[in-house]
Amino acid sequence: MQRSKAVSGLLAAVCIASLASVVGCSTAEPQGGPAEPSGTASTDAENWPRVEAAGTGPWSEMIPVPNGANSIEIDFVCTGGIFSLAMGGQMQEDRSGSCGGTRSYHLPLLDSRKRLVSVFVADDAAFALTGSFSASVVEPDPAITSDCDDLSSIESSLFNARSGLDAGDVSLDEWTASVEQAHTDLAALSQTASGLLAMPVAQLSTATDGRYTTREALDASSEFRIGSTLASQICEDNGTPLTILDEYGG
Repeated sequence: MQRSKAVSGLLAAVCIASLASVVGCSTAEPQGGPAEPSGTASTDAENWPRVEAAGTGPWSEMIPVPNGANSIEIDFVCTGGIFSLAMGGQMQEDRSGSCGGTRSYHLPLLDSRKRLVSVFVADDAAFALTGSFSASVVEPDPAITSDCDDLSSIESSLFNARSGLDAGDVSLDEWTASVEQAHTDLAALSQTASGLLAMPVAQLSTATDGRYTTREALDASSEFRIGSTLASQICEDNGTPLTILDEYGG
């Protein structure tokens, strides 16, 4: 029996690019607790505490969110492999990617006065993190949100065609038709996509043209892998990560 599972973030996009098992690339997301008043949190923004952490391997710590803080500005760096930065709340507050270079994020803080901040990296990877609370409210760009929703739908269809082919539920002709439809949809989206998203969507369109209609060719396509990774990063930075609806579970 088929079942549906949503998988999000850059780690999912890496798996989508190879059209392998997305579910195997999902990351753990610590759950935030219910909103609690903080008796020690300051209402004076100038006196709000900073968040600082450094170490090797995974790390997590419960931090109080000052009264009046609606977001947090984080600078993060790690030395190798991939990372996931979880804020212990809703999915749109988390970030992930590849280590190398400093990443700067301005993340919303919703519904809670305490957060379990977690860093997931390889056991031998070093990391450093600093964070400053802010009263400003972070809202996703609605145009990018719409484009990311459209891209999620396109990549979900392509991913499930690949899974169906492996399961024997989709014929080679149906697989080819799915790739051709994805190419048409991606080409159209690349003409209307907002801001930086237009470039990786165009790259995905190129990666699904007539050269890559076989499963093996698309699996090996660096254009598809890079385009998926870039698009996923843009959507994630907007707080609207790509979500692949896996109809075959895993």
